[in-house]
Amino acid sequence: MRDLEPDTNVSGYVPTKINEMWHGDKSLRSLYKTTQAYCAQRQKNFTTIAIHIAEYRGLNQLYNRLRKQVDKLSYRSGTQVS
Repeated sequence: MRDLEPDTNVSGYVPTKINEMWHGDKSLRSLYKTTQAYCAQRQKNFTTIAIHIAEYRGLNQLYNRLRKQVDKLSYRSGTQVS
């Protein structure tokens, strides 16, 4: 999902912008609160953005788990997978 800033004419991705907000503002203690702040700031529908972020995060976690399993299996068999 794309994020457009009409004031500065800059585009990016919503998960990247939310991640930047989360790491940049220490008062935002959860991904949920950060998503709420993003939606309020950009005047976006919270439900749509929250679903997108949950899907994005779930896929990233799945990829990381699969990557670890592949690395573990390739280490055991003595082959390297890239």
